[in-house]
Amino acid sequence: MSKPELKKYLDVHTKDQLVKIILDMYSSNELVKQYCEHLIRPVFVDNDSLNKYKHIIAKEFDLMHPMSAGNGFAKARKAISEFAALKPNKELMADLLLTLPEVACTFSNQNGDMGEQYYRSVYSNFKRVLTFLQKNDLLETFKTRCNSCVSSTSNLGYGYEDDMWDLYYEYYGDSEK
Repeated sequence: MSKPELKKYLDVHTKDQLVKIILDMYSSNELVKQYCEHLIRPVFVDNDSLNKYKHIIAKEFDLMHPMSAGNGFAKARKAISEFAALKPNKELMADLLLTLPEVACTFSNQNGDMGEQYYRSVYSNFKRVLTFLQKNDLLETFKTRCNSCVSSTSNLGYGYEDDMWDLYYEYYGDSEK
């Protein structure tokens, strides 16, 4: 549904009906609930909040117990979306975004070759991070971590290492590994 369609739908309702709609959404959707709570009582998003969401991502790629790891890119991306709904500053958002490819790269490095789809997911998430960093003028701030992330891809399959370096060079312009 487009915003104009939604606006048209909402315009025909009374204030009481709109309150009921919002309360129903609040009750049925955790993201809406978090957003409403943040809207009413803005939370200062700090490193404690960041660490909570980093933990969720790390749990999906459990380096200490790889057999119980979920390899859940979807759950990790959901955690990122929930954190973004809290409206953190750009540095904290970038930090969390970079956590996903970092942890996924470390996981694959420690546990051997993964499937091609796994590598494509890491690549697309890393590209998302680099695009965000560039858009928010944070490339230099996170350069060392991005380089370390890509460096951890050595000797892994499907041309993954080369693709990750190519992507890194596209944003950083360096030509030395």
